[in-house]
Formats: sequence, structure tokens, C-alpha cells
Amino acid sequence: FFNLGGDSLLAAMVISDLRVDPETAGLTMRDLYESRTVEGLGARVTSESDDVALLPEIRPKEGSTFLAHLTMIACLSAVFAIGSAAAYVLGFMILPWALDAFSAPVLVLAAPVLLFLARLLWIPFGIITAVLVKRTLIGEYTPGRHAVWDGYYVRHWLVTGAARLIPWGTIAGTEFQCMALRLLGARVGKNVHIHKGVNFLSGGWDLLRIGDNVTLGRDSALRLVDYESKELIVGPITIGDGVTLETRAGVSAFAEVKDGAYITALSYVASGSVVPRDVRWHGVPGQADGPAPEELTITAPEKTWSPVQYGLIFILVGSALGAVTQLPFMLGTIGLLMLFGLDSSTISQWLYSPDDLAGMVVGILILMSIAGALVRLPVLALLCRALGRVKPGVYDRHGWTFMAIWYKDSYVEAANQWLSGTLFWPGWLRWSGMKVGPDSEISTIMEVIPELVTIEGSCFFADGIYLGGARMHRGRYALGPVHFSKNTFLGNHAIIHGDTQLPSDILIGICTVADDKKILAGTSWFGHPMFELPRREVVEVDPSLTHNPQWYRYVSRLFWESARFVIPVLPTVLMLIWFKMLLSLKPVFGDVWFYVLAVPAFGMAIGCVFAAVVLALKWCLLGKTRAGQHPLWSFWCSRWDFLYVIWGAWARPVASVFEGTLFINMWLRLFGVRIGKRVFLGAGFAQVVDPDMLNFEDDATVVNMFQAHSFEDRVLKTAPVYIRQGATVRSHAVMLYGADIANNSIVGEHSVIMKNEYLRPDRYYVGAPTRPSKPCLVEVSPEPEAVASLMESYGSLPH
Repeated sequence: FFNLGGDSLLAAMVISDLRVDPETAGLTMRDLYESRTVEGLGARVTSESDDVALLPEIRPKEGSTFLAHLTMIACLSAVFAIGSAAAYVLGFMILPWALDAFSAPVLVLAAPVLLFLARLLWIPFGIITAVLVKRTLIGEYTPGRHAVWDGYYVRHWLVTGAARLIPWGTIAGTEFQCMALRLLGARVGKNVHIHKGVNFLSGGWDLLRIGDNVTLGRDSALRLVDYESKELIVGPITIGDGVTLETRAGVSAFAEVKDGAYITALSYVASGSVVPRDVRWHGVPGQADGPAPEELTITAPEKTWSPVQYGLIFILVGSALGAVTQLPFMLGTIGLLMLFGLDSSTISQWLYSPDDLAGMVVGILILMSIAGALVRLPVLALLCRALGRVKPGVYDRHGWTFMAIWYKDSYVEAANQWLSGTLFWPGWLRWSGMKVGPDSEISTIMEVIPELVTIEGSCFFADGIYLGGARMHRGRYALGPVHFSKNTFLGNHAIIHGDTQLPSDILIGICTVADDKKILAGTSWFGHPMFELPRREVVEVDPSLTHNPQWYRYVSRLFWESARFVIPVLPTVLMLIWFKMLLSLKPVFGDVWFYVLAVPAFGMAIGCVFAAVVLALKWCLLGKTRAGQHPLWSFWCSRWDFLYVIWGAWARPVASVFEGTLFINMWLRLFGVRIGKRVFLGAGFAQVVDPDMLNFEDDATVVNMFQAHSFEDRVLKTAPVYIRQGATVRSHAVMLYGADIANNSIVGEHSVIMKNEYLRPDRYYVGAPTRPSKPCLVEVSPEPEAVASLMESYGSLPH
């Protein structure tokens, strides 16, 4: 196949065509890549009935959509009114008092201290509020299946909304996060480490049992609550003592991981499965793949603290370092105030006078909003160096080095928000201690220890790359250098472990864990488990559009990437408008109507402005996009990238509060997403990439991620994706461009649907890449006695 000119794109088309015939419907992309000949492919043909089972006809269930959304909007309105009132108290009562009592320089310098105290006070407030709302509306979570938008769903939606009040980012990586989970109902053992990105906002906490000495790696997932066929599924998960889940590993409801098991990166434990004791679980879906790794032996001993002591020190150090990052900006602000003779009384008089629109003060505020990021970014890079050079070795998790690598990675991620994918990004990474060669394009990267990473020239890293982070296991972690040779391409969510040396001219595909023991120079790899792509689709374009741009293309890209720094201007201007308009409206309304109606209504109007501006920018900058190819240095790519950044900064925070409701569907339709009737969208749809490429038909359930574009060979390629009527694509699954999921089919967790791949109707698919399979069906009885029995026995569920 490949010697005759076949490539990765044509392979997907061939397999999709073969799936139309029941005799060859069981063939997969992996079969074609591994057999490569007609004879070899024929040897893998099995009757479809041997490998798959037709799914039963699914009749979409849902509660009273009107009543559900009326209730949710009423609750959101109440929360928004409370938030608006709090903002009013802060802006019109506390701030005037502070300006009257203290000088402007003192207030500027006191801001980080006040912020730190507010964060500390917010921790118990957020936890207590979430616990009270949960106990009032849900009580205790029990296993079950519930139609979306019925009464139970609405109560669950409100409880998970309350859980967002908990400052998870502040307590992440500490014992206090475990304490919060225990208060929510989870059983969490001793010495449990929960890394960044582990999402506990989905609910179901009472059904979670985590043993002692467990490690949950970066972005791993415990799916106590998930969605399928427009039903909310709630089920238990048991994690035994000494278990490790690596980066982006997952465990589904009604599954158990026994003591000492090790779930590798990107692998997942399917519903109803039991992972045996002390095994390595690998693949999508996972299976036993040898013994679990031995406990790491510490090679770099250092002083350690108890979990509670460590948590306190961790938060204090993080807050102190955060204040350091703001110090140059604060000193600059004080300098501007002194230069223009602005003291507290002058600021107060201007701010609280409805008719005073002094241009000088407005100009200073806008200048400060732009300068904030520009001043902070170099400080973040310097802090990465100031935290010391980390050496390879094995460390205890409760020592200083783990704090250092945690905050180094945090500063890289903070800079990511402004610089990822830009011409400025490689330079900043060099400042932070990373070795980056020329002509390298780097997007968002995570789990980064800058001084341990070397990137040679002409590399291209897509979004969401896990770049050499610590490998953690049973309270210890190993650090090692990472080296990328020239012409390396990394697809989205690729994982590169520490102590990896990769050769030149390679491609690591999306959702692939790189194994440098197998990868040779000039090869391409994809999948989980990883396999070689003998030949992939290559797009040949003018080098001036990919590597050697003309001067005017360079200027154009520089303009759009520099425009990111004006993002804070709109929030600053709208904040000033909010102040001035409320001052003007107060005499018009009576006291009661002003606080009850004007304050929340005007606050809501400010949110609508953000959404409207982003919507207008979408249609002005891109219009209606179509399938096609756009080289990296094209003007279109620069506008496309700018829109995505603006959307994330301005509109996503506003739209995210409507996730889980049909209002998010309305929002996305305005951007060009084709959404049918009664489509359920999970979390994460406040912002999408390539909205015109997304097509969801009636009664679909969409909880997955999309990759309706790729940037291979520095060419942006886009094509539509389709989720047909009644189909479900579950969490952590990724759809590549051109994929088509037929009616009533279900795609399992962590799967990857290939470019232009067609999945037949009424079937269950799973894998990276996908293959037809038999679904694991766990029946949940609504009878209380049966639920109680299940809760006692779920630890020994059969495979």
C-alpha cells in the first residue's frame, strides 16, 4: 500500500470504504499500517459479529427542557446579582474608604498582601459553600443514570457550579486539596498527590475511594460522572494503595484499580474493568502489559516536610513569588503617579465624579493595562532562573526541588498565555533557561523544566505538548533531560517523558507517547500503543510561506502577535464605563431599584459587550471559513490565531457560566457551528477552534475534543467533522478533521478518530486509532436495595 503511493490520509479513506461492507467492517487503521499488503490485510478480516455488537436503538431521554433551563437561568441571575452587588461594595464602598485612609503608593504596595489574605479567606468560604449546596441539593451521590435536563441533572449542575467556588488552583498539589475532597464526600488516604489539571468539578465525590500513597498525574481523569446518549452516568471508582496514574491517564465509573497498579500516560481503565494488583496497564482501552515499575530510589536527598507543613509552605512561597512578579509593575505605577502628581484624593475625585473624564487619567490606566504583561513577562523568565538550576535525579515529593519545578512550570504556563505560538516565544524560553535553536515554532507547552530541555532548529510543536515533566510514583519523582534534534514535529497532546533523546526528521502524532527506544531518524509515529506511519500525507508549498517569509509577511505576523498585548485595554475601558454609568444612573433610580435592577443589569450588559465584540471580530476577520489549506506565514493564519486568543480572553469567561445548558448551543451557532435540536454539549464549549467546521446533528451527545485542523509541514489544514443524529463521542476522545461519526454510534473515552475516518452507525468504537468493539454495559438499578448492594460489591466487578 505505502510503496504504491498510499499515505495516512488515503489509509483513512480506504478503511472507511471497507467498513461499508459487513465482511470487512472490523478492519482498523492499525491493521492497514501493520499489514501493508492486500494479503496481510485479508488475513486480519473477521466477521463483524465476532468483534462488535450492534448497539440497541437509543431513544433520547431528557427532562422538561423549558423548566430545567428556566430554573438554571433563574439561579444564574441570582448568582450574577450577588456578584454584581459584591463588585459594587468593593468599588463604591471599600475602595473610597481606602483612598481616603491611605496614600496611593501605600495602596499599590499593599495590593499583593491584600490579595493574598483574600485568597486565604476564600479557601474555607469556597469549600463550606460547596459542601452546603451539595448536602442541600444532592445529599449523597449514588450510582445511577439520569436524563439530561431532568430535575436531578439541574441539581447536579448547581452543585458543580458551587464547586467552582473552591480555589482549586490555590490548593492544587497540597494536602488541602485532599481535605476539600474529603469534606465533599470522597474517601482519600494519606500521602496522596493530585497534580495540576486533575478536574474534580464533575461531582460524584461520595463514590470516590483513593488509597494511601497514590499519585494522580497531570491532567489525569477520574470520571465519576460522564455523559452518554443524553444521559448523565454516575458511578463509583476505587483506587488502591500505591497506585499511579500518569499524565492524561483515565479511569471510568464502575472500575477498580487494585493496589500497586500503574496506569501509563494516555491509557484508560474502561467502565466495569478491574486492574489487577501490581501490573502496568497500557493502551486505549488499557490491558495488562507487564509488572508495575518498582519504587524509585532517591538519588538526591534533601530536607522534607510533613504533608500539612509542606502545603502551608507551598502556598506561602507561591504567594511571595507572585508578589515578586508584580513588584516592577507596582514600582512603575508609583512612578507614574508621582510623575503626574496624582494622589489618593485626586484619584478619588476623578473616579467618583460622573462627568469627569480626564483624558490623562484614562490614558495612564490604558498604558498601565498594556504595560502589565510586558513588564511581568521578563520577571517570570528571570524567576525561572532564580529558582535555581534543577539537576537530573530522583527526589522526594515533599522537598524544595518539587516546589521549584512546580513554580517554574507555572511561570512557563503564565507566559504561554501571552506568547505561545508567537515569534517572541522562543526568545522568552531562552531567557528562562531553555536551549532553543533557530526557526523553531512552539505553541503551548506544559510540564516544562526549562534548563532540562534542548530544542534544535526547525522544530514545530503544536498545542498542549507535555514536555519532559517529572515522572512521579509513590511519593517520589524522577527528572531527566530532554533533547529534540532538528526537524521534529510534535502533534497536539504528545507526551515526551524526561530522560528522552529523539533523533532528527521525525513526527510524533497527536495523543502519542514518544518512545525513544523505537523512534529512528526520518520516521513518523502515532497511536497508543505507538506504531510507525510508513508514509504520511505531505503538503508541498512555497518555502516563503513556511520557513523563509518575505518582509511584509513577517511584519504582518508581528503586528497580529503584538496586538495580543492590547487585550487588557477593553476590560479597563469597560471597568471605567461601569464606574461612570453607575454614578450617573444612581440619581435616576430609587435606592431599591438601583441595587436590585440597575447594578446587576448593567453588569450583565458589560458581559454581553465582551461576547458581542468577539462575535463581530470572528465575522470581520475570518468570515465563514471553509475547508482548505493555509500556510503558516499566510495573512489568514495570523488573523485566525489572533481571534482564538481574543476569544479565550474576553468571551470564554462569560460563556463558560452557561456550559451544560442549551444557551451554549445558541452561542456557538452564532459563530457558525451547525448544531441540531436537543444536542447536549459537555464542559469546555465556551470556546472552540474552527467553529465553521463543527457539525452536530439532532440528539447528539458531545463531550470530546476537536482537532478540525492540523499544522503538519507548517500548513494549516481544515475540514469539517460530523457527529450524526443520536451519536455520542465521550470525554478525552479526539476527532481529527474530516471524521464522520454515523447515527447512534458511540466513541469511547481517550479514542482518536483519524482524518477522514468514517465510523458506521449503531456501533461502539474505541482505541487510538479507533476500532469496532463490544461496549461494556454496566446496568444500574434504580432500586435503593440494589444500589446499596452495588456499593458494597463494586470493588470486585468482573472484566
